Amino acid sequence: MAVIHLGSEMIRMQIVEFRSLRRLKVIEQCDYPIRLGEESFKNKIIPFPMVEEICQVLQGFRELMQDYGVEVYRAQATTAVREARNQVYLLDQVKLRTGLTVEVTEMPMEIYTKFIAIRHTLAEQHISTGEGMMLIDISSGGLGITGIESDKITFQENFHIGIIRIKESFNYYQRSSQHFNRALMQFLASTTGPVKAALRGRSMRYLVISGTETELLLKILGKKSAGPGGLTHLTRDEFMAVFDEIRNLNLPQMIQLFHVTEDEAEIILPMILLYEQLLSLVPTAQEIIVSDETFIDGMRLRYIVQQ
Repeated sequence: MAVIHLGSEMIRMQIVEFRSLRRLKVIEQCDYPIRLGEESFKNKIIPFPMVEEICQVLQGFRELMQDYGVEVYRAQATTAVREARNQVYLLDQVKLRTGLTVEVTEMPMEIYTKFIAIRHTLAEQHISTGEGMMLIDISSGGLGITGIESDKITFQENFHIGIIRIKESFNYYQRSSQHFNRALMQFLASTTGPVKAALRGRSMRYLVISGTETELLLKILGKKSAGPGGLTHLTRDEFMAVFDEIRNLNLPQMIQLFHVTEDEAEIILPMILLYEQLLSLVPTAQEIIVSDETFIDGMRLRYIVQQ
């Protein structure tokens, strides 16, 4: 079988062999970077050249599926396609030119699909939700917050404030202002305020983080990714020490210190301030876990369970 995810920053496909959840193997994974989210969030449209690019990539995926003899597939698109005004045109072009049917996933199901993959990995590593756990998933265009106690979801809220969307909410001159930190903190605090009120008095031992920018987060924390199916453990103090350092850095200093591109450096501050705001929601959490699980991993598990 094959699973395909048309995301805001990546078009990804996995070709999988499986007999059960415990007996599966990803025999091929293809990743194609694309700046789909920036176009969709800013202009609410996917440009024609990008539609052409998407069709070419998916046609390549289709040919690879044929090489492997894959007949069963699932293809899903998330935030960037979901919010594009020309969504129907894109999906029609993909169907016409590649034969692939792409479903558009709504945000609650997108968050839940990622949750399936993360929960599966936590269970395999014998990490219990009995003492309380908050799952935070940050994508390019959305934020999902899920509270879990004793394997039961006790709280779930989704917000349209992903990393790229936050960046696009402020123009270049606003981001360059010395007051940007304060303005962004006020923006984030007003957005997540209802969550803080809902969680008041609850104790959470674990904070589990996932999303598109976790690799960049680990890079600036000086940590290596644990890889597919792996978890990276951090302390609250490690987080806060880096947060305090980054507040005083400008863009060139971030590029030099963390060995990142200019595009990556531009999202470091919004990312760090968002994580700091989210940490304040769970003051009792001392153990932070970073998961590499992605939407496509959840897609794969959902399909296998359904079979």
